[in-house]
Amino acid sequence: MIVDMKKATVICLLSEKEKALERLRELGVLHVDVATTPIPLSEERADLERRLVEAEKAMNLLMSVKLPREKRKDTQAGSGSERLVKETIRLVERKGELAKRLENLHRDREALIPWGEFSPKRLDDLAAAGVKVVPCSIIKERFEAKQQELESAGFEVFLANETKSKVFFVTVALDPNADESLLPSAYLPEVSLSKIDSEIEALTAEIAEINEILEETAVALPVVKQYVEELSAELEFFTNRDAMGESGVVAHISGYIPVTQEGALRTAAGKYGWGLLIKNPGPDDNPPTFIETPKFIEPAKPIFEFIGIVPGYNEWDISGVFLFFFTIFFGMIVGDAGYGFLFLLVALAVKFKFAGNEKLKRPINLFILLSCATIAWGLLGGTVFAIPPERLPRWMRGINWFTDETMKNKHIQYVCFLIAAVHLSLAHIWKAILYFNHKKKALGQIGWALILWGNFFTAVNLIVYPEDSWPVTTLAILYGGGAFLVMACAVDWRDVGDVFNLPFGLIGAFVDLLSYIRLFAVGLSSYYIAASFNNMGLMILGIPTDWLPGPLAAVFYFLLVVFMVLVILSGHVLNVMLAFLGVLVHGIRLNTLEFSNHMELQWLGRVYKPFQKRE
Repeated sequence: MIVDMKKATVICLLSEKEKALERLRELGVLHVDVATTPIPLSEERADLERRLVEAEKAMNLLMSVKLPREKRKDTQAGSGSERLVKETIRLVERKGELAKRLENLHRDREALIPWGEFSPKRLDDLAAAGVKVVPCSIIKERFEAKQQELESAGFEVFLANETKSKVFFVTVALDPNADESLLPSAYLPEVSLSKIDSEIEALTAEIAEINEILEETAVALPVVKQYVEELSAELEFFTNRDAMGESGVVAHISGYIPVTQEGALRTAAGKYGWGLLIKNPGPDDNPPTFIETPKFIEPAKPIFEFIGIVPGYNEWDISGVFLFFFTIFFGMIVGDAGYGFLFLLVALAVKFKFAGNEKLKRPINLFILLSCATIAWGLLGGTVFAIPPERLPRWMRGINWFTDETMKNKHIQYVCFLIAAVHLSLAHIWKAILYFNHKKKALGQIGWALILWGNFFTAVNLIVYPEDSWPVTTLAILYGGGAFLVMACAVDWRDVGDVFNLPFGLIGAFVDLLSYIRLFAVGLSSYYIAASFNNMGLMILGIPTDWLPGPLAAVFYFLLVVFMVLVILSGHVLNVMLAFLGVLVHGIRLNTLEFSNHMELQWLGRVYKPFQKRE
């Protein structure tokens, strides 16, 4: 349920505005509505923003450091967070400089290796003595032609080295007027190979030393994270302070509070001598969304947090419906009781291991629920690790309606369309109830629900059971009654856009219902992927071993068993990953797109975040 909000303005003496902010933060009920106009940048905020940027940079850098296994469980507490931040940034920047220098040195080394150990300075000495020696390189296939060309132009050519693809040589100009533009000059650094090797060794050692220091520093990552939180909280405080309006000797700050917290704010205002103005949000206001859900719907919260959506303040909370149908979608897409059982074991183990962790409580409860749905759907269809039903115990073979080979797929498609009709028509029935005081709007929503059920029977007769006779009377009632109600009550005939969109709405309603067939398609593909890997594993096990002597045959058969297990296991792991991807793409989409469109939800809300102390 979306809790009603009140717009509140707190007024205090200008000289006490920081103290008032401290008390508001302790109270922790006001969602501050910071003005969209630019806020003057105070010295405190400028300094905090700089330090926060540095701290976040250091935190991200330390998070990328790979700790040795023996150090992963270490903790480091204490002070000196700012020192850690500055030292981390300095070390990483120094490491970057060294890595760039090392890359250049390796490039120079590669250029010098074909020439061997010598000092390029000797070339300058020879040039000063009147002998100009030029190092050159060329593709191997072109060397002979180039050699003839250079010799005829007055150069002496001396071969230095050659590789599979290139030839390295030096030239000496016998003719002072020889055309040097003919020379394919090679790049040579100004230092010797031995000096480059020595510098590479020193830089590598320094980088290794920095890595060791960073590993030691990364153990203090929790300290840096806490420092980032502290800076964020302080920045929020000073941002709110700078955003406070001022008028004469008073200052004021505005925001939103849930109606359930109005009494607490009034009590604090009376206690601290604040002025207080509380009113209902106006049409131009944009209150945050604060959702209170019953405990049995709380597992839905991790889903919304993961996908990062929240309904607008004037929209509706669909958490319960979302959770119910998402659970069904998850079970149908994964669709394997064996997977569900493994998921359940993992979820219960994590729940037991981290029993006191409140952050994990909701995600674990959600995963337990989804695991049970997967087990239920898998057992209904007799799907356990894609093992053929005849090899399963009788109680795992599913019900006949879902396991009859000739009709199984049709029955599942029927269920998909039935779920679609229930899901989408529920959106319109829900809206009809919300529009109870507007009879015309409510009847229009009932009309859309009737059309959806007409689409259901049409889809079933077209796709699932085309051999059955059409329920003409039922379709006439549903389509006729639905179309009449929609055109009479849901369409504003004075609005050209509304009239123009009516045909597209009718087509879209049918397409939305058809899109639920994805539950069947993704679930079926998941089954066949698992079955294919099972068959591949059995094919490996079927390789004959009778051509080997007894002991070798046993060893070879053991290796085949190991390889078979690896193939089947890797196949099922891949299948589980694809199934989770399918849930993210399809299971969430059916709720946030198809259902939400029919519910006219735009998900434009912002989360209620009260100004409060952070633990």
